[in-house]
Amino acid sequence: MLGFYVRRVPARLSRGSSVAYHLLYFAVEESPDGPRVSIVHIRHANRAPMTPDEASEIKAQQ
Repeated sequence: MLGFYVRRVPARLSRGSSVAYHLLYFAVEESPDGPRVSIVHIRHANRAPMTPDEASEIKAQQ
């Protein structure tokens, strides 16, 4: 949907926190400073999967 491979990893604010998020990111293997990771979007874990409209909005911001 975004035109590049996006990875997702679950994350919590703190060890005891019940609030979870999904970090959507992509890795750039070749950059002047070595491998680089860019965060594309942070979503609450209870949100529905990303829609094509949401992906278009995120892509426009890149």
